[in-house]
Amino acid sequence: MAAFEEFDSGPVIDLFAEASMLRNLAILARDVASPEIAEYVRSRSEAVAWNQNTASLEFEVFRALGWSQARYGDHLGAFRYLRRSAEVAPSAALRIRAIVDRTFLGHELGENDAASYDFNLEVEIANGVNWDELSGVERSTLYALAAGVAPIDPGQARRLIDRYFSIESPVSPSEIFKRDRRQRADECSAHAAVLVAEGERERAISLLQESFRIWSEVGYAWRAATVAADLAELTGERRFFDVAAREAANQPHSWLARRLAALETAHSAS
Repeated sequence: MAAFEEFDSGPVIDLFAEASMLRNLAILARDVASPEIAEYVRSRSEAVAWNQNTASLEFEVFRALGWSQARYGDHLGAFRYLRRSAEVAPSAALRIRAIVDRTFLGHELGENDAASYDFNLEVEIANGVNWDELSGVERSTLYALAAGVAPIDPGQARRLIDRYFSIESPVSPSEIFKRDRRQRADECSAHAAVLVAEGERERAISLLQESFRIWSEVGYAWRAATVAADLAELTGERRFFDVAAREAANQPHSWLARRLAALETAHSAS
């Protein structure tokens, strides 16, 4: 945030630079659990003169703020920001990603409308998108949608995930830095969701273990914990539950804490 102080002291505010910095701070607040940074981003983002040239950055800021709020247990705030990310999404791919996000969170919180969401329209829209021309968050929508569709229509989910992995077009130079192990971790989790729906539990567990290992090694404790919760549910191994529970204890009102409480109850009942 100190960088913004120097930035603001200049004679002219570069809107794109400001939006890019806010996007980076928002993602930092989401992934390392910093309420102070999140509050700064929330306050500053309301004063930004967003326009069509910064729409994709605006989308990412509000999306990251939504997941940040969900992590802290402010679910109303989370849905509000995820809804705003959908409203400002400059492309069909990003709009679908926002809907997948909101549906996932609603499902975790036990909202029946979200849990039974009909993805047919989003799949139809996705089928009309030229994914070979996209990169970054837009392209990742394909595997996120596959994971969301999987419990409802495994066949459709398989077609979506296969479409994602069939893309061979190169990303732009500006996107190369993003194609790192974190992307692989996300891909593994999404692919695992499809495999679970297909009954391929062992393959799914293997991919989730890879995802868990990556998030742990790069120091993203929260992301590692969410994957550990999936592994605890699939394997029944207490060690994964304990990893997730330790992190959730720092965010006792989060969706992850609620999920673990339900998992513990189910385990005790059995």
